Amino acid sequence: MIYLCFVIWICINSCFTQQYYDPSDCSSEPRNGSRYECQYSFQNSCTTFLVYRANRYFQTISSISDLFNLNSSEVLQQNSVTSSDERLKPDREVLVPINCFCSDRFFQANVSYKVLSNLTFSEIACGVLEGLLNSPILSGANPSQGKEPEFGSELQVPLRCGCPDNFTTS
Repeated sequence: MIYLCFVIWICINSCFTQQYYDPSDCSSEPRNGSRYECQYSFQNSCTTFLVYRANRYFQTISSISDLFNLNSSEVLQQNSVTSSDERLKPDREVLVPINCFCSDRFFQANVSYKVLSNLTFSEIACGVLEGLLNSPILSGANPSQGKEPEFGSELQVPLRCGCPDNFTTS
């Protein structure tokens, strides 16, 4: 009987610890659940990982590290790659270590991005950052940019991340 109660408790508790993942397009308006809430978490911050896929713009650990404002040795250490300048196959998953923290009601990791060509918020959010945030969230984090970012400007980028709660961790 105790075993049955324990199994029921585990099943019910695990249903409430999962975060909803928003499958909508990254250029659309964010819906409820498009960001991971932290108001019910036991942690305010954690070290975690983003999964970034190598693409035609970012083909090396070195260029991906630069994108996320990290030392390439930090990223190299987490991936089975021998050199930070080794060309990666397209779509190769790269683990990017980040510090995720609770800001207002949501977990996020802040990085900056310098706009090096005439790109829209949507092209940056969906293309460069591969949907790690929605373009309305990116434009909202940079109100001084107006409708579209200016060439050469530095954008604040609140990346979507999450810290596990105590139950999920165990």
